[in-house]
Amino acid sequence: MFMAFNMGWIIFWGIAYVLIVRRGFIDKTFGFPFIAICIDTAWVFVFTFIYRQSPFMILFIILDIIFIYQLVKFRTSDLTNLSKFQYYAALILGLLTSFALIVAFSIEFDDVHGVYSSFINTLFASVLFIVLILRRNNLQGQSIYIAISKMLGTLSAVIAYNFFTFPDIHPRLAIHIFHWVFNIPLETAPTPVPSYIGSTLLAVLGISIFIYDLIYIGLIYKKSKEQGINPWRRL
Repeated sequence: MFMAFNMGWIIFWGIAYVLIVRRGFIDKTFGFPFIAICIDTAWVFVFTFIYRQSPFMILFIILDIIFIYQLVKFRTSDLTNLSKFQYYAALILGLLTSFALIVAFSIEFDDVHGVYSSFINTLFASVLFIVLILRRNNLQGQSIYIAISKMLGTLSAVIAYNFFTFPDIHPRLAIHIFHWVFNIPLETAPTPVPSYIGSTLLAVLGISIFIYDLIYIGLIYKKSKEQGINPWRRL
């Protein structure tokens, strides 16, 4: 059951990513919040190339690169109060800071599977999507299908990690390229897979994300009606 729900978050979030990319090119803007792109790109990079996770992660790397391309290409569509220099400086600083924090968090709390950091990342994104639509006051780069897909993806992850455990027959090997830099012995044996069943932190994060996702869906629907748009026909 864990693998079924784990695939659920990959599929639904994959759909959300593709829809965000599509909507961004149609509306000539970026649909993923600026700061959330920085955090998400850093997280996906860390758990694709440093702490190796699912091979499906490479697909999210590709999509995150497209998000960053949209940030650059459609720079003038949003955040017009920033100069070109300030905009690119903020992007580079955001990516570097996010990368450093995620690596530090993984070391400090032994979060080699990225479970806690992924839920924190998702909570930030859920809040920032709400901020995005409220700040823009329009549906540019957004659709109700994006909102529903990412909610279902997160809900699948919440169920997978709060009610089931990793399958023991496929332990993951944590390979940390910074171990040599920090003089920490390289792990050559599979990292023990923890159980997150009963985790208070994951439960609070999961419930919080779900509530914010529902709010976001409601805002998309409300804004669609205000603009005379059928939300179900806007893909």
